[in-house]
Amino acid sequence: MSLNFHSYVIAEPQIVGLFGERGLGISSLRFSVLFTVVNSAEGDPAMYIDGLRATVSVVPTSGRVQYIGTGQFEGPHILRRQPHTGKLTSLLRNCCEIS
Repeated sequence: MSLNFHSYVIAEPQIVGLFGERGLGISSLRFSVLFTVVNSAEGDPAMYIDGLRATVSVVPTSGRVQYIGTGQFEGPHILRRQPHTGKLTSLLRNCCEIS
């Protein structure tokens, strides 16, 4: 999966960790995500992605996609293409609260 703007790839996200959490009346999931920001080439337009959110769904053995919830990343991140590739990690929080 990649994050694109028109035909340009901005970043390649990868889930590197999954954590469960129990609370009073809820259970939730937390995803640790690594973003590898693709380097820009000479002549590429300036571009970035900000305000990231995610929608989480699962596909059980019945084969029907089920929506679990949405979440936002732990801080405001701007994924901006630069001349050199960079990496950024973030935690997708408040996701998938199940009562």
